Amino acid sequence: SHDLRAPLLSIQGLLGLIETDRWKEENREYLQLIDESTQRLDHTILEILNYSRNARLDITWSAFNLRSFIQDILTDLQSMRLDVITEVIWSGEEQVYLDEVRVGVLLNNLLSNAIKYSKRGQDDAKVRVRVETTPEECVIAIEDNGEGIEEAHLNSVFDMFFRASNSSPGTGL
Repeated sequence: SHDLRAPLLSIQGLLGLIETDRWKEENREYLQLIDESTQRLDHTILEILNYSRNARLDITWSAFNLRSFIQDILTDLQSMRLDVITEVIWSGEEQVYLDEVRVGVLLNNLLSNAIKYSKRGQDDAKVRVRVETTPEECVIAIEDNGEGIEEAHLNSVFDMFFRASNSSPGTGL
């Protein structure tokens, strides 16, 4: 990961130094484009590393407060969901015994996609998280009223780099 990220971080550092210098306004636009591209590439590299790490790590069971955990994820996604109504419906205990890291990655990806693909700019853009816990199981359903996934693509949604839609940027990881 160091070999992949070091050149990107170096470019981003140099861009930061250049941006503090006096530049013509037209050059600032190019610097912004370079910065955005390197950030996207860095994000993709981190996603690949997380995917690889997930396959190698053992499951680590731990007790944690799932309700607070979901709320923290929604707070982290606040900038994405400015015009999207989010609702959490809860039934059962808040404390669960799961692999917190994997649940976090899963919920972050599902919630960010639900928000990203919701009907933005419309009064009814919403994402609903429904959680039901019992001592034996935890069921989490995430609903949105976005564009959906065509039935023909359902078998491929878990394939690495598969994207069912091009309406929003992303890598499909």
